[in-house]
Parts: sequence; C-alpha cells; structure tokens
Amino acid sequence: MMQNDEAVQSFRQGMQFLHADRLQEALQSFSRAIALDPNYAAAYRNRGEIFNLLGRVVEANSDLQKAKALEGSMTGSSVRKAGRKVKKVDLKSVHSIYDDLLASDPRAGEARLEFAGELYDYVFSDDTLESDNLLSSLVDEGAPSSHFPSILEYLDGRREEGLITKPFGPDLDRIVLESDGQGARTVSLELLSCVRLARVPEGFGPGDESGGQVEVIETIDGNIYHESIHPEQTLKNVLFGFSTKKDSRFRYTLIPRISIRKRYQRRQLGQILLDRKLIAWEVLEQALAEHDELKKVKFGKIIAQHAGILYSAVEAEIQRAYVENRHGMKVGEILLNAGLVSEAQIIAALQQQERLRTKKLGQFLVEKGILQERDIYMALAEKFRMPFVELRQQKVTRTVLARLPGELIRKLHVLPLDVREETLVVATLLPEPGPLCEVVHRYAGTRNVEFVLVQPTHLKNVIRVLFRPQVEGNS
Repeated sequence: MMQNDEAVQSFRQGMQFLHADRLQEALQSFSRAIALDPNYAAAYRNRGEIFNLLGRVVEANSDLQKAKALEGSMTGSSVRKAGRKVKKVDLKSVHSIYDDLLASDPRAGEARLEFAGELYDYVFSDDTLESDNLLSSLVDEGAPSSHFPSILEYLDGRREEGLITKPFGPDLDRIVLESDGQGARTVSLELLSCVRLARVPEGFGPGDESGGQVEVIETIDGNIYHESIHPEQTLKNVLFGFSTKKDSRFRYTLIPRISIRKRYQRRQLGQILLDRKLIAWEVLEQALAEHDELKKVKFGKIIAQHAGILYSAVEAEIQRAYVENRHGMKVGEILLNAGLVSEAQIIAALQQQERLRTKKLGQFLVEKGILQERDIYMALAEKFRMPFVELRQQKVTRTVLARLPGELIRKLHVLPLDVREETLVVATLLPEPGPLCEVVHRYAGTRNVEFVLVQPTHLKNVIRVLFRPQVEGNS
C-alpha cells in the first residue's frame, strides 16, 4: 500500500526529532502522520514506543496493538519482504523504564504482566530480530565454519536474517546471503545501513575492542548507531566495529562507508585534549567555568559596553520601567526610549550576545591563548574521524583547483587538493561538513568526495591569495 506523501514527510520529521531526543515534537509529527494516513503502521508503532518512554502505557498499548493489527493485515510474504524497522533507543538514558511500566496502574492488583510481547521488544532487543531459526544456527555445532549468522539492516528499513557465506576480504563490496531456504544470493553493500554478525572469519579483524572508541554513526537513512570502532581498519568499503550492547549475540558490526552520513566520537573535545596531553585538567576546568559564564552575560552589560555607558545606568532605567509597570518591554526598547542607546548599538549588542552564546569551547581556548588553533583542529579531526592536513605541505595543481568553481570555493571555504582514483579530496574548516557534501559533489565530477580538516586561518588566507578579485590588480 502506498503511503500518503504528506504522511511520509511527517513521519520522517518524527524520526529526525526522535534521533535528536525531542520526544514531544516527535510525538506530534507521528500523530500528524496518523491523521493524514490512519493506516500508517510504522507511525503507530513509533508513537506507541514514545508513549512508553513517557510512561503513558495505556496509550502505548493502544498504538502498538493498532500497529500489530495493521501489519498483520498484510500477507505473510509481504510482511517478510517489508520487514519491520525497529526504532533506535538509547536505553542508557531510560533508567526507570521497568519502574514506569510496572507502576503505571496501581489498581492492576494481581494482573500478570507478559514481557514476551512486541510491546517490550525494544527493552530486550539488541536492535535485531532474533528468530528461532537464527538462534539455533548460533549454537549449531555442525554449522559450516564458512557460514556466519547475520542480520542485514537495509536502507529502506527492512531487516533480514540469514547466513553470510562469501569469504570476507579487504575489498569487500557485496556479500552472499542464504536465508529462509531460498538459496544463496548476492547483496550489494550499497543497499545496506548495517550488517550485524555473530562471528567473523579468523584474521578478519581484531578479536576485541581494546583501543577502540565509541562512535556515533548516522547513516543516510537516518538511523543512528553507537558502536565501538577499532582503530585498525583493514577493510576498504566498510567500517568494522563492535556492538556497545552488553551480552549481544551479534557482537560484530559492519557499516558500509558509502552509507555513512556522519560519524564522530562520543568523547567530548575537552576529554580528547586531556588525552592528548594538550592541556592540564586544572586549566581546562577553569576555562570551562569561564566559557559557561560567558554564555550567561546579561544583555544589559553587553549593550552598556557598546554604548559606552555605566551598567548602573542600565539597571536604574530597567528598575524605573518596572516601577512604572512597563512590563513586556525588552531591555533594548527600554534603553532606546530613554535615549541611552541607538538602534545600531542594540543590533550590535544582540549580535555579540548571539556570538557569545554560540561560541565553541575550542574557539574560546584559542582566543584566550590557552591553545593554538592547530591543536584544537587536530583534536576536532580526531573527534569527527576526519584526516587533518597541513595545508602548507600540500601541492595542488591548477587542474585540480578547476574541479570546483572559484565562486563556490570562496563562498563555502573549501579547496580541492587532490584526485585519488574516483575520489576528490577537499579541504574544509568544518569538522562536520555534511551540509557541504551535496553541493560539492554536484560540481566535483567524481564518484566520491572526501573532506579533510585544515586550520581555518590557513584555508581562508590561501583562498584569498588564489582567488583574489580581479579589480585589485587594476587599482
């Protein structure tokens, strides 16, 4: 059954809110999708799970039962084909989930609770659909050593259980899967967001995650994975990691690189700086306190500085407005009416307040002279898993520079550096260049684009020299 386009859009918005932990907004989006399409099973299911997280168990039961009924109305084959997409839930943030469920109705008396139903799937699951057939294959002593129990998670939301039979290698780009007695068939990595494995071939990768870091990986279908990624990566097309779920039967994960939209370490920047011994804890602690205070500076103090007036004069005028019952007026309006500041000074103060509130810790540490820009950007490159490049050491040809229009380079602050096989290497000052990907790829003329991180001042200066406006030469 085709879904209503507007309902699908609302559902996708709900998923985005869900991954951002904005549950109320996700709830509204899923409700809107249901209003537009009353037969939208996935919207009922996700809304039901949010109700569960919010402790609204009666509504959760109603929605989940509705979703189950709608999915059950499909034919057996279509259900298997469509699969069921399980919402990613960070269980670490749901400390009281059992208390919420058990205490939801104190009048329940001796009513027995069943934990085996789909209502509790997300509590016990490892983001997998572990069928009896697959579980039996895990303990089957006679299973061929070349068969690897797995769960494939597709970009279109389907999940499929089976045995991977094709040997793995450095250039892995497809796998051979046997499932449900259908025989072997080939599945391209381009169709997948994740492959979960119960075991891997000997020598395929490190046996444990020692030395790895937990990363947050977002795939192009909107799914978010928390995986421990080992630093020694030998596979070209997939990222090899370990599940962060304890006692998971599917311990190993493969995430196709082509499906990754964004990845970054869960470690904070400050922790990386400490681990790299770039800053002492006492210095960082003091800087964090100052950085936090900076974001709390009152607008009155900022505008007093811009207007060159005493802050006491600002406070006196605000107090006068309060006494005169001029409620609802903003500080800027009060001071403007009193003739203490101009509109231009108010605008400038507002802009400075916004800069202070959004100032990143790294920028603050550089401005304070605590660290150099290079130190911060090397740490950011580590956090966001991007190569860091010293721009001064690069040699770039005019042919490579011509891969992107000069106006685009100046506007986006990007710079083509090299072409490796079918990949254009592009320098950027953004640790998260996601918004640039589509635009740059449109002009790149190559199949892939790889972003590398460079120091902002170096990049801006190089672009300024390379693409100096022609009018300067005629002045």
